[in-house]
Amino acid sequence: MTRTGVFGVALLSACGSASAYAPRWIWLDAVPQTNTYATFRAALPDSAAKARVSAAGNFAAFVDGAADPAGFGQYTDHPNRKTYTEIALPPGSPGRTLRVDVWYGGGVFTSHDDGEPGLWVELLDANGARVGGSDESWRAARIPGYATGARTKTFVSLNWTWAYDARKEQAAEGSAVLAAPRAAPVPRPLPACPRGAFAPGRVVMSGDGFRVYDLGEERTGLLRFELSAAKAGATIEIVNGEWLQPNGRLRDFREPLHGREVIDRYVTRAGAQTYRHWFRRYGCRYLELRHPADAGVEIAACGLEEVYAPGMETPAFACSDPFWEKAWEISCRTLRCCRHEKYENCPGREQSICPYDARNQQLFGYGIFGDYPHAAAMIELYAAGAMTNGFLKAAEPYGGDTWIPMFTFPWMTSIAEYGWYSGDASLFRRLAPQLKEMLGKILALRKNGLFLPPERKGRWDYCEAPLMEFNAFPPNAFYNLYLHEALLALAPLFRAEGDAAFADRLEKTAREIGARAEAFYWDETRGGYADCVNDRGEKEQFHALVQALFLERGLVPAAKRRRVLDALRSEKFGVQSLATLRYLAKGVWEHGDEADRKWAHEKITSLYRAQIDAGATTWWETSQGAAYAGGGGSLCHGWSAMIAWYLTEYVMGVRPTSPGYRTYEVKPRVTGLTVKGSVATPRGRIPVDFRACSQTPEQALGRKRTLLDSEVF
Repeated sequence: MTRTGVFGVALLSACGSASAYAPRWIWLDAVPQTNTYATFRAALPDSAAKARVSAAGNFAAFVDGAADPAGFGQYTDHPNRKTYTEIALPPGSPGRTLRVDVWYGGGVFTSHDDGEPGLWVELLDANGARVGGSDESWRAARIPGYATGARTKTFVSLNWTWAYDARKEQAAEGSAVLAAPRAAPVPRPLPACPRGAFAPGRVVMSGDGFRVYDLGEERTGLLRFELSAAKAGATIEIVNGEWLQPNGRLRDFREPLHGREVIDRYVTRAGAQTYRHWFRRYGCRYLELRHPADAGVEIAACGLEEVYAPGMETPAFACSDPFWEKAWEISCRTLRCCRHEKYENCPGREQSICPYDARNQQLFGYGIFGDYPHAAAMIELYAAGAMTNGFLKAAEPYGGDTWIPMFTFPWMTSIAEYGWYSGDASLFRRLAPQLKEMLGKILALRKNGLFLPPERKGRWDYCEAPLMEFNAFPPNAFYNLYLHEALLALAPLFRAEGDAAFADRLEKTAREIGARAEAFYWDETRGGYADCVNDRGEKEQFHALVQALFLERGLVPAAKRRRVLDALRSEKFGVQSLATLRYLAKGVWEHGDEADRKWAHEKITSLYRAQIDAGATTWWETSQGAAYAGGGGSLCHGWSAMIAWYLTEYVMGVRPTSPGYRTYEVKPRVTGLTVKGSVATPRGRIPVDFRACSQTPEQALGRKRTLLDSEVF
């Protein structure tokens, strides 16, 4: 049986006057605030056809005690800029009841920032007229089965673990109380992600008191299991993960000293039962259920009810080399798993997103999915959380103080890229005053002719995993090179909007950065560019990414270019991370020769082929796989899906030559392949179909086209 509620069937009369219809923020009285599971109930007016729901945390809304929700999932917004989800209410006989279950997390996580607890509901009829709303007449109670208060954390970026006792099915209800006042919410910028099919796991290992389930590939969704228990009180431990240990079991990261473990708990009642957890998506390939061997527990099914953002189905793609077909499929799945109501670094360990990661995922997804609304919403989510010093936090929404200075610049660049690929200039227009103010503060801090971030609590001088995670001695080369990229990306936009003076300033500053950085960080003896210069004036921390950035930015003088290219090819400064390979591709194709391009293509191929050979179904966070981050490396990271961008812009060779693909080129950069596919644009998909023959793809298809608004692909 499915857990359907904690209340009886008594109904409340509908609101009696129009003045009482205005919804209020409500909550519980005299209960713990951190990690609280609450339920609210009210009678539905007979004419109610829609509900607008906003919660601090997450929610699931049910009509007449149904097992399946009419709607679920709060947009992860800022506490002072709440949004609501609009839900269609199923029709029924008079006397319907609406129940909204709410989880309020509290605490500090990078995946959400809940602010003060509260629930807001507005009820509308079919014509959009308000017919009711949340107020003190609603009934409220804590969901007794759930443990409340601070618990162990899955990961500091994600959430608390949960524990549910199925024996506790009733609770004393009382009247809701008014919550901390805040403004009425606005519509969420993106539709809610629908609940899809149940993906059951296949048992791949079992023993006394445990079963390990394989979902077949990386998936995201809501946990569901079905079991029967001979008696009440057996504790089921639920562990999820992306990989198995050598013994075939899942690592649960049980670290009591750090208050961390990837273990959720369910206590059985007697008999058959089904459990679904509505308040946290899982992102994993494997699930493990553990229970006492003598508890008389029989598990019938365990898996995920899949949840994905709409419009992310894998487009058709065929290639003469099966590797690229597999790479296309994995790229699409990776990006799909890492985007729900917002982009996510990874769906398992974090479900938060950094500005660098978001920029990558936006860019990589344009050609496959054309997901411009998600990109715009994510860009504005960051803008709303910008700090007073002109920089962004490490993630949004996030209540902590960690910030990565360099990550602000890819966010700025992403605004220009959004306009270029979508053809929509309105986003930049909305953000231009804020960008100008931010840049004014950022460009005020200089040392040795270069720029550096301000001193502030929580600053993390990070650049690239795993080798450049902790850097000292600013000004750093990478900080200035990413700033250089942002300035040159934004300058044309300011000029197009009539602010030529500011555009000139940005371009002049970029030229100064380029000239100074090239001279300051070049080491003649080593034949490459340093990351930084220490307090003794010594150049140190040489890495491949910095060489690729100088090359891609066009800052390497012709006399030094061969040495930099040879340094990259010899890998004497290491190998770039998956997240930064785009700079290698762009730099080598623009400034290298045919042999350099062949090497870069083979290097990119080998890094991704190694993951496929290891059984990957999504792209890894780093080439170290699970071994990264002390054995906690993500095997599904959207920032690594560079191969998606490479396939659309280098293998299929489709690029816009004016904003929004109003004009475009089809010019494959990789020869010798038969490819058939398509590339997304704001006006439809551009088909690509060419064969390997005596003509190179450049000869056969190198052309420019103009898209007409009425053109259909």
